[in-house]
Amino acid sequence: MIVGFDGTILHGPKTGIGYYTQLLIQHLMAESDVVVHTYDGLRMKPLRPLSAPDIALPPVSLRARLSRIGPARSVWRFYKAAGFRRASRGVDLFHATNFLPPAISSVPTLPLIHDVSHLRHPEWHPIERVRWLEARAEEFRKAPLINTVSQFSAREITATLGVPAEKIRVTYPGVNPFYLLPAYNYEELLKTADLRAGEFFLCVGTLEPRKNLATAIQAYDGLPLSTKSRFPLIIVGPAGWGDLKLPEITKNLERQGQLRFMGYVEERLMRVLYRHCTAFLYPSSYEGFGMPVSEAMASGSRPVVARGGATEEVAGEPGLAIEAFDPDAWGLAMARAIEEGWYRDAMRRQQLMEVGSRFSWSNNARQTRQSYDELLKETTLR
Repeated sequence: MIVGFDGTILHGPKTGIGYYTQLLIQHLMAESDVVVHTYDGLRMKPLRPLSAPDIALPPVSLRARLSRIGPARSVWRFYKAAGFRRASRGVDLFHATNFLPPAISSVPTLPLIHDVSHLRHPEWHPIERVRWLEARAEEFRKAPLINTVSQFSAREITATLGVPAEKIRVTYPGVNPFYLLPAYNYEELLKTADLRAGEFFLCVGTLEPRKNLATAIQAYDGLPLSTKSRFPLIIVGPAGWGDLKLPEITKNLERQGQLRFMGYVEERLMRVLYRHCTAFLYPSSYEGFGMPVSEAMASGSRPVVARGGATEEVAGEPGLAIEAFDPDAWGLAMARAIEEGWYRDAMRRQQLMEVGSRFSWSNNARQTRQSYDELLKETTLR
């Protein structure tokens, strides 16, 4: 079976969708009969496997690089769509892991809707992306099957797009296998980041409004000065879009070294940060899944997440769910993590690692492969 993917999202500092696509492809190629072709904006090319489960990423085209410049995105979408209709003819189906394929074609397509925040909160997204998704919403309703990443998102898709529940297939993202490996020389890595094991709070995610960093910072500022001096708040993630509406105290906390924005962090250090934080804070008010939550748990760190959404579903009983926009509750959670010694609790850490490691890319790849069979069968019957 030849399956097409959008290869343009596999390059550069990856967000959750890029990681999802790369890790799914790796495991499909290593553990099933799927042959992967990737679309680079011009043509569909076979993807070469390396030593399992690695893959050789296709080179990124000049046009794809130019598309990252805001004003060029609409032009890029037009040319990408025009080329896709021709290029897609060589695959059995196309798995649109970035919501939709570049254009409608004759090839059966499995859309992957990570979340419907563009409908619930369009103000959180670039207007060009919102308009693109809204203009093509009917494609979701007409699709034989829809793929998503949590039961929460499945319910949201039905509520907002009217897709019947029986047409939705949930495949939980796995944990990057890299985070399941022992973290050697962690003290040296932490030293380069001017951090001490078990003495910092960690937030991870692209810097955008829905991540709700303002609440985390406001809560952190309410901690005693002695606590802030010893336990800095570390925020990891590439720049995104939109007004984060950070509190006025933010700059002062940065100047004092109590709050640090580290930007994009490579995986070797990221593994150490996950494993050795006092507590992992994920105040995001809306997610389809929240891969950093499962990664933190698989690393042994207890996550504090917003109540009532996908991240609470992911964190489960080992996590702590509180109201998203309640700074007092987040401050109490930070104080509790210190007082109860979450970092030093070996039994709790082992439980967290066991729960987190259940999110498996092998399981995802197997269930995804089953969805491909369903899609082709459904398409044939039509």
